[in-house]
Amino acid sequence: MPKTLLDIVRECDNFPYQADNPEFYKATLAEYYAFKVAGSACTLGHVPHDIVSAFDFSSCGWAVDHDAQTVTLGHNQTIDKFNFDHEKWSSALTATMSTTTAKMSKSPHPALSKLSTTWRNETFPIANPVTGRTMLEIERSASAIFGILTSGVQLTCYVEDPARGLLLWIARRSRTKQTYPGLLDNTAAGGLETRFSTCPLEAVVREAVEEASLDEEIVRRGIRPSIRISYYHAKAPRAEGPGFLQPEVEGVYSLRLEPGVVPVPGDGEVEGFYLWSVEEVLGALRNREFKLNSAVAVIDFLVRRRVVTAENEAGYAEIVSRLHRRLDLD
Repeated sequence: MPKTLLDIVRECDNFPYQADNPEFYKATLAEYYAFKVAGSACTLGHVPHDIVSAFDFSSCGWAVDHDAQTVTLGHNQTIDKFNFDHEKWSSALTATMSTTTAKMSKSPHPALSKLSTTWRNETFPIANPVTGRTMLEIERSASAIFGILTSGVQLTCYVEDPARGLLLWIARRSRTKQTYPGLLDNTAAGGLETRFSTCPLEAVVREAVEEASLDEEIVRRGIRPSIRISYYHAKAPRAEGPGFLQPEVEGVYSLRLEPGVVPVPGDGEVEGFYLWSVEEVLGALRNREFKLNSAVAVIDFLVRRRVVTAENEAGYAEIVSRLHRRLDLD
């Protein structure tokens, strides 16, 4: 049965809101251990209880408190032990996390053993939610296990055709891709790995050039940023325990292309591109043909272009609200 746009947004932003139902919110978090770093009160993510039960965190230098339900990285490695040198402290935390995730990949636990086949050799930054400063880095494929806040970039390329109106360039992911093979995607998109964490524009330009073979000068000259979208996604429960948590912020960009400029697959991650009308895009969205976080980015684009409005879409206010969720991990 076709879904409404609100259904799609709710499916992406599906972690409970504390204000809506405090008891349900509390009960949901009870299935996880808070991920912390020694010397900081901030919660950086959430680890499912079955992972904590199956993996010996203490053997990698973590402190586990089963009463408080916390796993704390860098036990007795607060920044003062490094003479308040942030870089040395961050490097030590990153090294411990690297040892931990490498050991996890050798575990027989089903969710952990998958790391050996999905390893990216790319890292995501983990930032202090108060200061915004990077505290450490984590192997990208392990980020969901720790439920950390991640970031990405999404680019929607479009054409304004005098005869057909607004057209969007939609990508189909390669059917051999490790994640979400064959699903529809934005024109270009990607996770914001550490080296691009402070310059998302460079990340989206790189994705546009590598994935869609677009001319870098055309991209830089015409690309337009918008207000970021954010959501808190809880994956479906697993046989072993609750689903992994994925709070995320996406930098969204748009680029108007001339009719003669055609995206072409460039790095093997995209099977092909389609220039679709708004009606075709909406149909594919409602038929659930898009990768989920790309779907909400496309919906956000259609909202900003006033294709989707309060007059023509039920639940419009909730759609807009959920696309800009405040992400508190505590």
